[in-house]
Amino acid sequence: FDGMAFWDAEHGVAFSDPVDGSFLIIRTADGGAHWVAVPPEHIPPPLAGEAGFAASGTAIHVEGTDNAWFGTGGGSVARVFYSADRGRTWSVAETPIAGGPTSGIFGITFWDTLNGVAVGGDHTKRFERSQNVIRSRDGGRTWTVVGGAEPPGCRYGVAHVLGAAGPLLVATGPSGWGYSRDEGASWTAIDTLSYNTLGGVAGSGTLWAAGAEGRIAKLIAPAR
Repeated sequence: FDGMAFWDAEHGVAFSDPVDGSFLIIRTADGGAHWVAVPPEHIPPPLAGEAGFAASGTAIHVEGTDNAWFGTGGGSVARVFYSADRGRTWSVAETPIAGGPTSGIFGITFWDTLNGVAVGGDHTKRFERSQNVIRSRDGGRTWTVVGGAEPPGCRYGVAHVLGAAGPLLVATGPSGWGYSRDEGASWTAIDTLSYNTLGGVAGSGTLWAAGAEGRIAKLIAPAR
């Protein structure tokens, strides 16, 4: 499996690369004790070579009580699958992030039902500058490029901290990590140490990053 996320203590969802011609998506309603697979006919079919990148575990995200999204790569285009019924049925949207065997979406996050960003790139181009941040304002149905991450290079993960004036976005990858206060349009580098994944506790104002050589960092969201 490429990633999992929980809406609450009982209800969660996980997804894997395609199995027998369909993405494998499973759901739980008892805290993970039991899981059921979403029928393939409720999931749009994958493109040739399409799969999920598991670098950070942030390629899947849930919001509220019912919404879920996951991003893909490997196919001719990078896409976002989205569900508004707690993972029972799914739709899919193409995005402007380049696809390809080593390219696509690595991380996705939404701070409300409609607004979110996805990040990615080509994992063989770890330090090259690219337009690898995209944004949606309609729940993942359409996406536009909004900028390139800082430090430049493929982004493996993204997360957000909500504040009074909107989200603080943090994205990380092999070239380092940085933050954005304008929904991904511009970024400020934090440092150039390599981190692969991000996580936090909702409402805590704190994020943790983990990376190579057992490295763990804690970020406390700065005040404006």
